[in-house]
Amino acid sequence: MVDDPNSSITCRSRSPYWLEDGSLILLSHCDLYKVHKTLLLRHSPTLATWISQFHDVLPTIHQHFIPQFAGCTFVKVPDDIGLRNEDLEALLEHLYHDVPLSCEAPFSRIASVLRASSPKQLNFPAVHELSVKCISTLFPSGPRPFLHPDCLQEALMLATEYNLPIRKGLLYSIVTTSNFDTESDEIHASTLSEAPSQNNNLDLPSTMSIWPSTDTLSPIDVQRCQRLMGGMMEHFTPILFTPATTPHMACTDVFADMWMSVVIQPALQNSGVYKPLETLQNIIDIDWGKLGLCLSCVTEKRAEWSREQECIWEKIDKWID
Repeated sequence: MVDDPNSSITCRSRSPYWLEDGSLILLSHCDLYKVHKTLLLRHSPTLATWISQFHDVLPTIHQHFIPQFAGCTFVKVPDDIGLRNEDLEALLEHLYHDVPLSCEAPFSRIASVLRASSPKQLNFPAVHELSVKCISTLFPSGPRPFLHPDCLQEALMLATEYNLPIRKGLLYSIVTTSNFDTESDEIHASTLSEAPSQNNNLDLPSTMSIWPSTDTLSPIDVQRCQRLMGGMMEHFTPILFTPATTPHMACTDVFADMWMSVVIQPALQNSGVYKPLETLQNIIDIDWGKLGLCLSCVTEKRAEWSREQECIWEKIDKWID
C-alpha cells in the first residue's frame, strides 16, 4: 500500500491479480488490478464503456503506479454499482481458472460471482448464466419435498435482488424450517378451529408461531412468509384432519380407524400442518396395503395425494404475491 498526501485516495495493487503482462488496469474502490484486456472485455460489454483517460484519474493515483500503466487501458469501476472487491476477486479467480465456478462450489463463492457478473455490476452474461445455474442447483424446489440447505435468508435476498428462479422454494424452506419465536398464533388457532369436530379432542400443540427468529428477512419478506404460512395452513388443515375416503367401504373404514394414529398425530408431532409437501409425502409413503387397503385404492389415493402436492405448489405463487 502506498500513501500519497496529495491524493484523495490510497491505492494499492492486489496480488495475485497484478499481472506483469496485464494490459488493463482496474480501479475498484481503492484497489488496483492489472489484468488482461482481451480476456475481460471479451466477456463484458459494459467494461468498455467505463474506459477512462489516464489524466482523468491521475490526481487520485500515487505516482508510484504511473510508470506501470504504460501501454495499458484504464477502467475505473463506478462506486455506485455496489461491487465488492471480494466479489471481483472471486470473478477473476473463475476467469483465470484459479478457482473455476461449479455447482459444487459453496454458496458464498457462487453468490460473489453472481453479483459481480450481473448486469447491475460488471455484466459478464455467460458467467452470470453459469452462476444462476449453479445456485439453482444448490437450492432445489418442489412440488415434491426437497432439501433445505443453509444460508436460506441470504439466498432469498440474492434471489429477490436478481429475480432468481429459486425464490419460491426459498420462501417455502424458510417457513417450514426456520425457528419461530412468538407465543401466539392467530392463524394456527383459526385454521385448526375449523378442523372436523371429531378431531377436536386431539392433543394439539399450544403454540406454532409464524415469525422467523432471524432478523435478516426484510419486512416485505416477513409478510410474504406470513401469507404463505397462513395460506398453506388454511388450505391444508381440512385435508389433514379429514380421513380419506375411497369407493370401497372396507378401505374407507380402514382410513377412518387409522387416520388419527398414522396421519394426524405424526403430523402434529412434526409441525406437519405447515409442511404440506412433506406431510403429504409421509402419507404417500405409509404402507397402506399392510394396514388393510386394497391395491386399487392405494394406487388411487397415492395419485391423489401427489396431485395435491402439485396443487399446493402452484398455489404458493398466489400466497407469496
